[in-house]
Amino acid sequence: MYSWYLICYRSRLHAKVIDEIERIGVECYMPMKTRLTLRSDRKNSFRTHTTPLFPGYLFVRFSPEITHTTLIAKQSSVQGFVRLGREICTVSQNIIDAIRCLSFRLENKDEKLSYIECKNVSPGMLKEIEKIIKVEKPEVRTQTLLQYLSYSIQHPTALLASG
Repeated sequence: MYSWYLICYRSRLHAKVIDEIERIGVECYMPMKTRLTLRSDRKNSFRTHTTPLFPGYLFVRFSPEITHTTLIAKQSSVQGFVRLGREICTVSQNIIDAIRCLSFRLENKDEKLSYIECKNVSPGMLKEIEKIIKVEKPEVRTQTLLQYLSYSIQHPTALLASG
């Protein structure tokens, strides 16, 4: 059965890790954050800086019956799977949907479109993921996501009931 997992990779190699993972036929998702900065050499012009929302971490979707975890883990830019205890951390489809929805909302700033996209995610989960995404420091944002994933695995019904 296909599920989402989280892998850790060398943070400066985000383009390479995506290439390696897609080459072996595994779906991946790396939410990005775009920042605009005013150019000093031109008036009313901006530079765009796009960086991973969770540097060093990549969501991958595959079926362990089809693609073994060792095939993914042995890629040169991959450091390993995120584990909670001895188990590889699985990420719920609802969490992925919430991150996608909120990333879309932040990038497009279109409230009407974002609510259509977010309709399948509980309001409580959206609030929690939105808090995580809005954290300024990338390392704190990532740590908060990992804590949330740990909580979501230990208390799956609490997340569905919230909202």
